Amino acid sequence: MKSNRHVPLIIGLLCLGLALWLVLGFSGWWVTSSLAVLPLWFGWASLKTAFQATDREVDELTGVSPMSDDTAQRFKDRL
Repeated sequence: MKSNRHVPLIIGLLCLGLALWLVLGFSGWWVTSSLAVLPLWFGWASLKTAFQATDREVDELTGVSPMSDDTAQRFKDRL
């Protein structure tokens, strides 16, 4: 079975790209800090999942079946 490791990797890179665009594209401290925090946080967590999660965890996170309690706890710890 093929792993879907590319899903969190792509989402992480897109979120980090969005955060970088928000920081560089807009002027003003309030705009950049308030808008770029969430994409930066989600992008970092997604990249950590892409590089640190096992194949079973990635399959459970990206699949249609519910994930196990062990995978859910590891994912929460990774955030």
